[in-house]
Amino acid sequence: MPAGASLDAEEIAFLFARFAPARRADGDAPRAAPRAGEAPEAAAPSEAAFAAPRLSLPADATLGLRRRAGSTRQMSRFRLLGVHPAGPLFVRPLQPRAVDLTPGEAIEAMAIGQSAVYWFTAFVEAVAFEPAPYLILSAPGKLKRVRERRDTRVAVRRAARYVLSGVQGMGLVPDLSASGLSIAADRELGKAGESVRVTLPVAAGDGEVEALALAGTLRGLTHQPEAAPAWLHHVALDAMAEADLMRLKAALFDWSLSA
Repeated sequence: MPAGASLDAEEIAFLFARFAPARRADGDAPRAAPRAGEAPEAAAPSEAAFAAPRLSLPADATLGLRRRAGSTRQMSRFRLLGVHPAGPLFVRPLQPRAVDLTPGEAIEAMAIGQSAVYWFTAFVEAVAFEPAPYLILSAPGKLKRVRERRDTRVAVRRAARYVLSGVQGMGLVPDLSASGLSIAADRELGKAGESVRVTLPVAAGDGEVEALALAGTLRGLTHQPEAAPAWLHHVALDAMAEADLMRLKAALFDWSLSA
């Protein structure tokens, strides 16, 4: 948090429940932010990169699965456990009824990535119940990019303060971009369309930490009973001053390197 910030008892309990105190080692200087106009060099994309979309999912990505045939077309929610180098996906169900899938069944899936939403087909290769229920899916086929985000989300884990409908508190930001963010809280904060302000701690040029205030609009809400905090709020950021945008992009650059 920024130097001089004051926390009440509830905010202190929130932080200590989710973060461990740490002291910077001697000589471990903070990474300098990129200067205005500078960007890291990137290799030119190959022709193959434009030929077909590539599935890019973060750890714990959410997937929706359903049978390709049959009368039941409702999607069941799953969480990504991992990806085998050869392509198969390991997923665990978030709903008990989802494990009625059997090996050999054809499924279709929707997956939410950091930069896009994907649709693909696969087969159930195996179903296991020990030590906990999980499925092994074949390598994705017929992969399509359904929707692409304007800015790539960076996976972060930052405590932040929020103000919404006159209520303020502490939340956890799991991902962030220059145009939007998600913030998790212990309760439902509001409805879609409401305005929200989020204050994030970011590194200043002199190595200090300062507050960056972001304003936006609540676009959606996801309840994740297995997560803590369980209420994930999706926020589209409003236009901001150029100086604040540069501070946010510099912070995103630093966080992407440490992710």
